[in-house]
Amino acid sequence: LVGSYVANAVGNEIGGTNGPGHLARNVVSGNAGHGISVEVGQTNNRIDGNYVGLAADGLSAVGNGLHGILLGATNHLGSPSVGTREGNVISGNAFDGLFAFGSQSLIQNNLIGPNAARTGHVPNGRNGITLSTGSWQVVVGGARDAGGNVVAGNAGHGIVEEGGQQNTLVGNWIGMGAVSGDNLGPNAGTYGIQVLSGMGLTLGGEGAAGNVIDAEVGIHLEAMSFSSPGIQGNVIGFHPDTARVSTNLRIGIEAVGVAAPRIGGTNFAAGNQIGAARECGIRLAGC
Repeated sequence: LVGSYVANAVGNEIGGTNGPGHLARNVVSGNAGHGISVEVGQTNNRIDGNYVGLAADGLSAVGNGLHGILLGATNHLGSPSVGTREGNVISGNAFDGLFAFGSQSLIQNNLIGPNAARTGHVPNGRNGITLSTGSWQVVVGGARDAGGNVVAGNAGHGIVEEGGQQNTLVGNWIGMGAVSGDNLGPNAGTYGIQVLSGMGLTLGGEGAAGNVIDAEVGIHLEAMSFSSPGIQGNVIGFHPDTARVSTNLRIGIEAVGVAAPRIGGTNFAAGNQIGAARECGIRLAGC
């Protein structure tokens, strides 16, 4: 039922690039359950360079019946830096592209929702990434050009934080491609990033740590608390390199019932850049 199941395992690698032709790549597709399942307690495993939910050409869907990847604690999903390793393409699955429920995993340089060529979408049936209530100190992304995930074209929201603790979302491309040639657009759900609850979240940062988001509502926050620096450096509603402006954005940042939300900072680099919002740039309700 599961394409690859990791239990009683430490320090393994699933996939890789391994020279021309990506000979180490696995195609993990068409299973009734999850594509790859890494249980709690299975640590320091690396998963990179795989197609999860796609055919071997990387373009068409052969989806798995549940999540593309179910990820437990302290594992590395994707490549540590552009040019040395390759992330996974996780698209076409029935549920979330990635559902993370453990602690201290690092998730970088994956394509979640696009095809491998970045010329179009092969949507996952729910969210691109979900961090569950049991997630803790999970890092999603890195510097935009050397760690950020591309999460675009999924049937649900881009990234959903259900209620974890001390998670970090930085440098991701949500609802648009990372380079000018990418033909990618927003996720079908309302929110680029949706935070239902949680404690100690870091969302963006100065410079290349900020997320780039195109969605109807860029960032939606509910009852929760933030660590320093809070919500900083995010670019919402336009592409920072090409200046392509979104026609989709209604609200840039929306906080509902959040105690003392930290939005921006004391210098320009910490500020969030919000453009082309049809309704409002920042909306606070019950805060």
